[in-house]
Amino acid sequence: MTRCGDPDSARPGGASKFGDWLDPEADTAWHAANREALDLGHTWVGTEHLLLGLLHGPADDPATGILGAHGLTLDLVRDALVRDLGGPPPLDSRAMLATLGVDLDAIRASVEATFGPDAIDALYARRRRDGHRLAFGPLCGLALAPRAKQALKLARRAAKSSHRSLVSTSDLLTGLLAIEDGMAVQILRAFDVDPAGLRDQLQPRAAG
Repeated sequence: MTRCGDPDSARPGGASKFGDWLDPEADTAWHAANREALDLGHTWVGTEHLLLGLLHGPADDPATGILGAHGLTLDLVRDALVRDLGGPPPLDSRAMLATLGVDLDAIRASVEATFGPDAIDALYARRRRDGHRLAFGPLCGLALAPRAKQALKLARRAAKSSHRSLVSTSDLLTGLLAIEDGMAVQILRAFDVDPAGLRDQLQPRAAG
């Protein structure tokens, strides 16, 4: 299940608090990462999904171009991820509801239009079960994994160090590469790609 009422969660459609400081290309990669996670049947956005999001970019995108120059493609990385974590379930609960004509996104939009944008988050925050807060539900978005959260923070730090207010795809990749125990780095190493070498290639591009 997905997490609701969590400031580090991504809402359906990919919206998050991080979207305010991503440039258009990085924002596109963020939304693509969310779609990849959903399509794979995962309930979180991790560094592995952010890597997939970056691979959705055009060939002339700095981050996508560097990854492509090392032979990495969207299909190759997605296939590696499916081998490690498994693919989408045959029919998840969201898809099952859709076959019955139930659109969770439409329901959420209707509830928020009537009761306010934070109504569902507030509902889950108030509910408790066995003395513990019930912070999960089908109307919530994807949870942001701790390593992905850290990668995004490091990406923002990289942008600030270059005196830019918005995070670029190069900054995103820089943040991912800094998370040594993240799955994105593990995938890169599985393809014999040296994260340190990628960082060296990214530095002049990120500074630009």
